[in-house]
Amino acid sequence: FFKQKTAYEMLRSLVGSEMCIRDRLYTVVSIFQSGTILKPHRDPHIYKFPYKRIQIPLEIPEVGKCTMRWIKGGKIVWEEGVPQVCNVMYDVHEASNLSDKDMVMMFIDVKMNTEVEL
Repeated sequence: FFKQKTAYEMLRSLVGSEMCIRDRLYTVVSIFQSGTILKPHRDPHIYKFPYKRIQIPLEIPEVGKCTMRWIKGGKIVWEEGVPQVCNVMYDVHEASNLSDKDMVMMFIDVKMNTEVEL
């Protein structure tokens, strides 16, 4: 039996902060198909405010094959349920799902000055 949750319920249980829910700019669940490679980029200035992104891996099919790499140095190897806060607006990064199954991520954009407790 599987109980489907809304994005709001998932957000509350994963982030656990009313402040983050209130101060969020945007929340989306994204599916990265097997073999997806996002080329180096910065995320666009789409809000009135500078923002950062909380990235929560919901389904990681194979640890080590689902990653995010910062061009100036550093790499994130995604693990299910382990969130990361990333400055995707200013730092050039790339991401990939080199596994043979889909990867599912929740992205929560918050104002740059929002304190995030993980």
